[in-house]
Amino acid sequence: GFTLLNNTLTVSGATSLNSTLIVNDKLSVQSALTVSGFSLLNNSLTVSGATSLNSTLIVNDKLSVQSALTVSGFTLLNNTLTVSGASTFNSTLNILGNLSVYGSVNTINNTVIETIVNIIETLTVSGATSLNSTLIVNDKLSVQSALTVSGFTLLNNTLTVSGATSLNSTLIVNDKLSVQSALTVSDFTLLNNTLTVSGATSLNS
Repeated sequence: GFTLLNNTLTVSGATSLNSTLIVNDKLSVQSALTVSGFSLLNNSLTVSGATSLNSTLIVNDKLSVQSALTVSGFTLLNNTLTVSGASTFNSTLNILGNLSVYGSVNTINNTVIETIVNIIETLTVSGATSLNSTLIVNDKLSVQSALTVSGFTLLNNTLTVSGATSLNSTLIVNDKLSVQSALTVSDFTLLNNTLTVSGATSLNS
């Protein structure tokens, strides 16, 4: 029948309970606790020391880590990862799908992108930019300072210059050259073919 112990119960050998064990106060285990079947905790589980799990940990609700989370093996996330603070990657970050960034992106070192990058807003680069292949601009290209081109330059359409233009070497025009206003040449001029003037010509010297 019912048994009431008002003091300590000490068992020096194995103990087998064929039904439920209900502990209304604290349960202290001084050595290993082995559970071979299903375990259900209806409240908090607090572990003050290291915890080792030899198989899968399944969390059906939120997992809150108050300090550092260190994962030494492969990590797979089947859904969204949301980080509210800064994220630091000490090695390579590989993204096989789309990357959407709604704020600023600061890159301190090299960034290698092997596929298409779509930037909806402004891209600001404070240092030198090196492009090893073609740069295609489908809209206007505005250069606020000097534009230096060390190699061949090909323009398939009109080049309009609103200010003065200075050429430090030869200008070769393989087709017609049309000057809508005055043409002033301050040095020697050589024409290797016919000069045709359809209007009045005035020679001051």
